[in-house]
Amino acid sequence: MKRRETVEKARLEARDRARNQANDEHRERQRTLAANARTNAGDSNQRGFGRMGEGVGYFPSLATLQFQSSIPGPSPSVAEYENKEKERLNRILKWMCFIVFVYFLFS
Repeated sequence: MKRRETVEKARLEARDRARNQANDEHRERQRTLAANARTNAGDSNQRGFGRMGEGVGYFPSLATLQFQSSIPGPSPSVAEYENKEKERLNRILKWMCFIVFVYFLFS
């Protein structure tokens, strides 16, 4: 029973260490993404609208932002996933256009 209890404690400690390590890696990744977003935000052309994250002052409508290409990027926590999804959807769109073009070419 003592040996079983020791093994169980060791297993729980290992699980806690693994969870803490994963949480630390996730926090560090979030910090890195936030730092990259701040760096990229300084390079972007905002056309006098200021920082959208502040939420104070003039905030233009979405239509205005779309016509001026000033839509702020995704938040750092989902930027990587959103960019991968955009790339995937663009590939699908290109293939669909190619298939439609070939269909109209041969019909």
